[in-house]
Formats: sequence, C-alpha cells, structure tokens
Amino acid sequence: MPLVWGILTVQSMETEATPGQRAAKESGKADVEGALTPAMRQYRAAKERYPDALLFFRMGDFYELFFEDAVVASRELQLTLTARDRLKQVPMCGVPFHAVEGYLQRLLRRGFRVAICEQMEDPKLAKGVVKREVTRVVTPGTAIDPGLNGAESCWLASVATLGSGAQGCVGVAMLDLSTGEFRVTEFGGGQRWQEAMDELGRLRPAELLYQDGTSGADTGSSASFSASARLAFSRSDRSDTVVEAGDANDSFSAAGLEAIRTKTAIEGWVFTAEHAVPLLKRQFGVQ
Repeated sequence: MPLVWGILTVQSMETEATPGQRAAKESGKADVEGALTPAMRQYRAAKERYPDALLFFRMGDFYELFFEDAVVASRELQLTLTARDRLKQVPMCGVPFHAVEGYLQRLLRRGFRVAICEQMEDPKLAKGVVKREVTRVVTPGTAIDPGLNGAESCWLASVATLGSGAQGCVGVAMLDLSTGEFRVTEFGGGQRWQEAMDELGRLRPAELLYQDGTSGADTGSSASFSASARLAFSRSDRSDTVVEAGDANDSFSAAGLEAIRTKTAIEGWVFTAEHAVPLLKRQFGVQ
C-alpha cells in the first residue's frame, strides 16, 4: 500500500542535518566557537545534528538551552533570558528536569520539535566533560509520553501520491500513536487533491509528513508530488491555490493546511517501494 509508507517509517527516523547544512552553519561562528568551553562545544555538536529542533541540554538539575534556541524558548515559555558568558554572546535559559514534561507539552502544542540531550554518566564519576547524547526527539505528531497530549487525539498525517493525470490518486494516512488508531484513505478523479486537503483540514493533524523533493524524490510512487505541491506544504502562512504544471487534475486550495502548525519534509527515498514495503509488511506481520 504505497500511499501510507511515509507515516509508518517516521518513528524510526531522526531528522539530521546533511553535510552541506552542517558546513553552512559553520560560517561566521569561528570567533564564538574559539571561546566555547568543552561542554558548549558538546552542545554545538549535538545541535548541528538536529538543527530543526530546540535542544534541551541536560546540565545537572536543569535542561539548558543556548543561542537561538534560548531566545525562542524564553519567548514561548516566558522564561528569563540570561547569558552564560561575561560578554553575553551566549544567551541561555533553562527549565528544571523534574518539570520538563509540562514545558515540552507547551512547545509541542505550538508546533515545535524538541531534541532531548541527556547526561549518560554520573557527573561525580566523569573524567573530564560529562558524556551526553540525544536520547529522544519529540514532535507534535510523535509524542507518546503519558503527559503529552493525553487529553486529545494527536494525529500524525502523511500524504503520498501515485500516478498522474486521470489515473492518479492521492493517499492520506492518519496515525494516533497514543491510542494506536490508524486510518487510511485515498482520493481519485479531478478533485483528488482538493478532497485530500479537505480531509486534512477536517482532522487537523498535529504534524504532517510530506516528500521534500531531494534524495530519491520524483521517483517511484511519488513521481507526481510536484515542486509546486511541496512549496504549498512547506508554507504555513498562506492559503494560495496551487496548480501542478501541466496537469489541471492537481490543482487545489491549500487553505486546509493553515491549521497544521508542524509540517515535516521527509526525503523522497522513504516513500519508495524498495524501502517502505518491507517495513509495512513487518509492521502488519504479513508476507
């Protein structure tokens, strides 16, 4: 069932920066990097792996946020913004580790992704800087902790396409990880895209997965997921009508996407049969 592949693989994926993205982030940071402590260099390394998430960095009894993340978190969580260094080049804020779930819930409801970087050894026994690793990444559609979104459905949605022209179809899959409820539907005909958008607008998922058009895109089952459609999915502040060049069957109003705060682009190879079919069969225990 090619139309639901993306949604069944997201739980095992953690969005990491490409080598090109990592190199770009190095530009203009040489002076600050040179003054960083070993712990802050450790923070930078973790942040570069998860550039699209707010990084909660465990330091003793607190999760600390630094640099741009600290500015965002202080605004969204109404935290006091301070600085780690005397020159105030490293903004910081933090939350107590025992109260972190409440802060995570507030950020997830606002559409943010959060990476949790934990201490992997007892600071009292550590030789040198404490070893730390990112142990989980939570997003609005994949938060399954009991304290997160427990009072309401938390849909993770995925959209995929198959074919083009009059024979093409658009599939929508919805998964609530907190309850295990799973829904799948597909739409054909001249209004297929509009009907899919209406379905998303009705259910208002917490997070939407779509093909990003890079590695492996425009191959296999998702060949008709056009650049114009990807542009509409990547923008949350517009309700423009998008028309796929050369195919009037793929016109739709993106108004239903406005209510979805988190839209996550997944590399195109995830939607290919070679990668997804074995995962789908294993998930449902079929051959």
